[in-house]
Amino acid sequence: MADTTEDKGIFRIVPARHAAVITRRLLASYVWIGIAIYLLLAYFGLRGGGDLRFALVALIFSFIVYPFVLGFGWLLMVSSPDALRACAPQCWHESVGTDGFDIIYYDHDALQPVDSEHIAAGSIRDVTERAGHTYVRLSDGRCIIAVTDNLSQVLRRILLDAADEPLA
Repeated sequence: MADTTEDKGIFRIVPARHAAVITRRLLASYVWIGIAIYLLLAYFGLRGGGDLRFALVALIFSFIVYPFVLGFGWLLMVSSPDALRACAPQCWHESVGTDGFDIIYYDHDALQPVDSEHIAAGSIRDVTERAGHTYVRLSDGRCIIAVTDNLSQVLRRILLDAADEPLA
C-alpha cells in the first residue's frame, strides 16, 4: 500500500514493494551459481563412490553459505542510495519541451522538494502495471515504481510510447 497526498500528487512507495523488486532481480541474476554448485557437488558425490561428505558439504552450502551470501547481497542492494531514494515521497510529471518525464523527490517530514531526476523516454525499457502500481524498467537496470492512480493520462501515454515492450 502506498501513502498518497491527494492535493499535490505526491506518493510514497512502501519499502517492502521496492525490496520485492530487488529480491526478484537478485534471485534471477544469481540463481545459476547455486545450481552450478549443486551440480558440481552431485558430480563429485557420484564420482567419489557415494561419499557422504559431499552430501554434508551440499547441506552446509544449501542452508548456511548460499542464504548468507544472498542475504548479504540483498542487504547491500536495499541499503543503496537509489533504493533509499525510491522509497522517498515523490511526484512524477511529464517534462515540458523534452521527451520523457521528471521525478521530484520530497523530504519525508516537511514534504519540501529535495531532489529531482529527469528520465528520458529513450532510457525506458518496459512498463508493467501490477496491483495498482506501475513498474518502469530503465536501460541502466533500475526499476522505478509509481502509484498508477497518481499518473496523468499524458504521462501514461509517454510511458507506453517509450517502452520497448508493450504494457503487460
